[in-house]
Parts: sequence; C-alpha cells; structure tokens
Amino acid sequence: LSTSHGDSSGDPWGDPCGDMSQGDPMVTLAALGVAQKKFGRLDLAVNCAGIGIAVKTYNSKKDKVHDLEDFQRVINVNLVGTFNVIRLSAQLMSHNKPDADGHRGLVVNTASVAAFEGQVSDPGGPLVLDQ
Repeated sequence: LSTSHGDSSGDPWGDPCGDMSQGDPMVTLAALGVAQKKFGRLDLAVNCAGIGIAVKTYNSKKDKVHDLEDFQRVINVNLVGTFNVIRLSAQLMSHNKPDADGHRGLVVNTASVAAFEGQVSDPGGPLVLDQ
C-alpha cells in the first residue's frame, strides 16, 4: 500500500499496515498478523499488486538500454511479493480448523488484462539491433 496511505489505514485496527509488495517477509508477516489478530484467524488473502514499466529494451535513438533496477523492481512486486503473500498466508491458514468442505482458507491472485491483450511500448514493430 505504498501509494494509498496504508500506514494510516491500519490505525482503526490498532496496528499499522505496511507495503507487502516488495516481498519483505517481516513486513508481510506483520501485516498478516494484524488481520489474524483482529479476526482470530486468516481466511482470505488477495494479491492485487502489479506494476509495469513501458520502456524499450534498447532505445537505438538514445543508445540506452532498459534499466536493470527498474526490471528488478517489477519482478520483486509482481512475482516475489505475490509469492511471499501466498506462502506466508498458506502457513497461517494451515492452522485454521477446516470448514464443512475441508477448506482452511483461500488465496486469490489477480492479474491485469495486459496479460491477454499485451502492452506495446513501440507500435512501430519489433526491435532490430542492426539499424
């Protein structure tokens, strides 16, 4: 919740919420612990974090390559952060008493429509390195 005042949004529960999107296990455990403390158990985790950077891999006009740190941030949020919430939520949910159908909890992972429609940063066509 790095851009949504997540820290102040947690105040009604008596505990701050943190930015779980970067995959920091301690921040994620603390935030999940807030929910577990408030409700007595964790039944649902929803992953909605996702970012993208529309930059060419190589810009021949500027002779500039895509910044690796930007790409690593996308991977950290979209993959590492998501997986971290899944694994730590599953651990907490495993301690829940099963419901009538034998379920202990649910993890929902969302995705962007861009996964199906794609994103184009250079509508002029594919990258050709020998220009």
